[in-house]
Amino acid sequence: SEFQEGNILIWTSGHLVAIQPSDLPLATQFSLYSNYPNPFNPITTIRFDVGNQINQNTIVNIYDINGRIVANLLNKVVNPGTYELQWDAKNLSSGIYFSEVIHGQIRQTQKMILLK
Repeated sequence: SEFQEGNILIWTSGHLVAIQPSDLPLATQFSLYSNYPNPFNPITTIRFDVGNQINQNTIVNIYDINGRIVANLLNKVVNPGTYELQWDAKNLSSGIYFSEVIHGQIRQTQKMILLK
């Protein structure tokens, strides 16, 4: 895909992951949605809202079933809005993983299933 102004491209474990604000209305609170597709193979989308809490660091980590971080997709201050990240798990084995989004003092986690 082409890089467009306003998009942020992030490299993690040698695989390109794109994050971009969506065209949905501005969020008023923090929310983490279920990834889609779920189950997935090997790419899934993680969607979350960052509400009116400004100047808060936002972290997105992926954990395996043993609680080890297998990917850090984001670690920065983002503006209020709805965000979507794509995670490519092609070098990982099938199993249960967890996406965790931390925004300031708020932490939410979702279960994901990788089926190869």
